[in-house]
Amino acid sequence: MVIGSFPVVKLACLALRQISLPIAQKIKDEAKRNPFFRNNICMPPAQFYHWTEVKMRMWGINLGRPIEVIRLNEATAIDLGANVLGELFVFAVGALALLYEYTRQLKKEARREKKLELEKVELRNRVAELYLRVEQKNAQLREISRIVVEFGATFETSSIPDSFTKATQTDLYQGNIKHIYNS
Repeated sequence: MVIGSFPVVKLACLALRQISLPIAQKIKDEAKRNPFFRNNICMPPAQFYHWTEVKMRMWGINLGRPIEVIRLNEATAIDLGANVLGELFVFAVGALALLYEYTRQLKKEARREKKLELEKVELRNRVAELYLRVEQKNAQLREISRIVVEFGATFETSSIPDSFTKATQTDLYQGNIKHIYNS
């Protein structure tokens, strides 16, 4: 007996995020070893991050605008850039997992709404069908009522002797049906 569904997708997203941490560490190591990666990919984001941080701190404590922001030395820039890239990678993996979960939930909700809409349409069709049946039965009842009224009027205006009608009714009450057919 299953009480609830096992959150496989959420578990997979968590596992992917945990796997991304060692990958981020590999990015940091690669930034320290490879000169192209270090100079063109790792250091520019670190210098930009440092420049933005200094500007924001100066603005935050109301010291005015700094004239020139001193660039980081190479070792500090490599460490900061590797950390920024690693954290950016972890953030990107988390954001993609979140985006995937969001779209999955949207699709699930859309399927549920479509199912509800189909059920509504089916119920409307059934109500319309039942309404038509009721109308048909009402028409049949009106026709039967018309025939009964017409037959009653014809029966009353016919020239059946009263003695025969009374005798017939008496015979019916007494169970003398043979007398009716023999007359």
